[in-house]
Amino acid sequence: MTNDDKKFEGFLNSISPSFCPAKWYESSINLGKGTTSSCSLISHHKIRLEDIKQTPQHLHNTGYKKTDRFRMQIGHTPFTCKGCESRIEKSKIYSEEDIEELEDLVYVTNILPKQLELSFDGDEYKNYNPFVETFFKWWDTELHDSLDNLKIVGEEPLKKSYLWRLVDGIIKTKSQTKLLIESNLKVNDGLIEKLIIASYNIEDINLIINYDLIDKEQKISIYKLLEHGDINLFNFKHCLNEKTEDFIVFITELMNVYDNTKFIFNINNINFKTLEEIKLYSNN
Repeated sequence: MTNDDKKFEGFLNSISPSFCPAKWYESSINLGKGTTSSCSLISHHKIRLEDIKQTPQHLHNTGYKKTDRFRMQIGHTPFTCKGCESRIEKSKIYSEEDIEELEDLVYVTNILPKQLELSFDGDEYKNYNPFVETFFKWWDTELHDSLDNLKIVGEEPLKKSYLWRLVDGIIKTKSQTKLLIESNLKVNDGLIEKLIIASYNIEDINLIINYDLIDKEQKISIYKLLEHGDINLFNFKHCLNEKTEDFIVFITELMNVYDNTKFIFNINNINFKTLEEIKLYSNN
């Protein structure tokens, strides 16, 4: 732990030895199944339909989370957070002012998230999904102003009609939220074209590309987006395998032609920004 991290840990501990602002400011929501958690590191729990009829804010502010928030305020570690080693990393993205606001906040208070991970998988409501409709109502009224980052995950998001409805909502509300889409880009040309158009109408779009095995379709899509789109960042996620050498050849081609600041390479959950770092790591 760095000296800065130790200092920040001391700041958090001055509020409570178990305090983590992600319990308030971060949310992971699966609108297909109607479940949520306070961060992507812990398991989801069910969102109560009767609660979201009162306010869309209950998509995030469930009774389960509020109980955990109270536990943190009085120094107890919620069961789902025991053993977590990411408290510092997840907390330091927020300002001390934002964190201090939570110290004496009544635990039942609803709060707007700043970081949201969203998926639409396993839709259990074929004709009318109340969680989806409640989310879009929430987006239009206030969520588009509160979020810093909105990450779309799950089974190929680009193939989900809900994603494109969300893209339209971001454009309509002129939201400054950073949109991150996790995709393998194995989709038809029409969807790549829609993504290119969206990239010129949304302030900040980042792609997180799962790229374990070299695929011609993926390569074509990546080159199209680089040549014709306005994607801010391409984050390639790769696990070392028998195709890693081919992956390095491909990213070498990219970095020799395009602006290197557009790329981050995540290999085995470690981020790299230069080709030299990647080659050294993969050789070792």
